[in-house]
Amino acid sequence: MHCSMNYLKSLILILFTFVCFSAHAEAETITFTPLVAHSIEPISGNNKPDEMNYGNISISADMANFNYNSTNPYYRLFSYALLTISSESRIKKVVLYKHSSSPKPFSLDGTKNKGIKGRLTTKDSNNIVEWKYGSDNVNTISFYCTFGVTVYISSIEVTVEKKTGEEITLSSLGYGTMYYGTKSLVVPSGIEAMTYTVDGKKLVCSKTYRVGETIPQATGVVLKGYAGTYTFNYSDETGVAPSGNLLSGSDAEQATSGAGLFYKLAQDPDNAQNVGFFWGADNGGAFTNGAHKAYLCVPASAGVRAFILLNEEATAINKLSTDIQTHETYYTLGGQQLSEKPAKGAVIVSKGKKFVVR
Repeated sequence: MHCSMNYLKSLILILFTFVCFSAHAEAETITFTPLVAHSIEPISGNNKPDEMNYGNISISADMANFNYNSTNPYYRLFSYALLTISSESRIKKVVLYKHSSSPKPFSLDGTKNKGIKGRLTTKDSNNIVEWKYGSDNVNTISFYCTFGVTVYISSIEVTVEKKTGEEITLSSLGYGTMYYGTKSLVVPSGIEAMTYTVDGKKLVCSKTYRVGETIPQATGVVLKGYAGTYTFNYSDETGVAPSGNLLSGSDAEQATSGAGLFYKLAQDPDNAQNVGFFWGADNGGAFTNGAHKAYLCVPASAGVRAFILLNEEATAINKLSTDIQTHETYYTLGGQQLSEKPAKGAVIVSKGKKFVVR
């Protein structure tokens, strides 16, 4: 079967048309203290880069190392050292506490720190340095030590956004797909999440997750609900795995994979009220799937080009026949009568049934 590029372009309405993703978060503070919490192992010598990691927070020092005295521990940053704190989550606040036995207060290079977004303040006679975020998303913050000054730090507090769930927005079409490879998510009120398997040449719902139920990690689902933004909270439960689910996905944008034909959720080009799964590339070949989106992989033996999700059916996607006989009258899915036989690849209605012209 051949599907023209124009036909594909009309079908490929990428999934962000239907659903958008963002994070639902609250604050979490992590304290780094030498020899006590999230510290490094001691190393010999100075001027060696070193790094601390905890969760998704990383603290590193350039042109220095985090050296400390085993009986009176501290982080020591040398002249012109660059202290960098980064996180996968948004950084909300950083507090640096001066070591009590240090003969001098903090001395950070304010000229270089002017490029930092947010507010940098000092307290307790410059013995405490505090940075708070502004209105922008900040994932990395750096502090520079003044030339000729060694900075001694007793502890570092880093406050980041702790994600408690994922916010997903459905458009007016009321459908979307979702996939999280490492997160189990709870279905919010107003949403149904469905998985699908194949029965002959027909897709049927294999499981429906309803409000309060947990969608297992690495489970692709079709979402159905009214237009709006919904919060899918993270769950400590594993959830009940579906049987024979043909929906796959990826946490990052990448090519679809698997054995079979590949379909993406799209708006019906012949009836804007309908949504279905259509080839994402010529002849059902692999295409680039978006982050946290699900795609459909169906055995090639099914021999279908598209699956229409009918508005009146909430839990089933019906097959679209690839066979068409000679009929006297043809209609578009919108009910408009055609004056002649449609071109190959067109989706039409004849004798009350949907067909793809071969």
